[in-house]
Amino acid sequence: MGSDIVLKSKFPRDVLNEIKWKGYDVNKCKIYYINRGSPGDMAVFEGERIIETGSGFLTLKGIPYEIYIPYHRITKIEYEDQIVFTRPEHATKTRNKNMNSRDEFKINALRDLEFSECVCNDCGNKFKGLPVKNVICSACHSSNISKN
Repeated sequence: MGSDIVLKSKFPRDVLNEIKWKGYDVNKCKIYYINRGSPGDMAVFEGERIIETGSGFLTLKGIPYEIYIPYHRITKIEYEDQIVFTRPEHATKTRNKNMNSRDEFKINALRDLEFSECVCNDCGNKFKGLPVKNVICSACHSSNISKN
């Protein structure tokens, strides 16, 4: 491994361009990116596959077609095993685009609920009930419920 590389750039495209402009070999880079369907939704490629650093995405050699990787999916760049770019963890978490922060709050609140073991005294149905006063049996719609 060579000496440490010092870069000023903060964005993936700029980091890769700075590596080239400073005379370093881009082929010695490893680029990690979000790739839906890959194990852990992450994939990596070697710098030698880069054809072009375009304005919005990287173009890679592929078989049989070129591959386009948007810069916002790049999470880490290494040069000779030295990390020269890393994206903050919060920026790489997946999020449903149709959800807003209120929806996320509700989902998290539901995850924290502790359900009660319930038994309907009328029909004997056993189920998990919400932690509320008036639980109704889903089988017979009775409110004569015992909670454990």
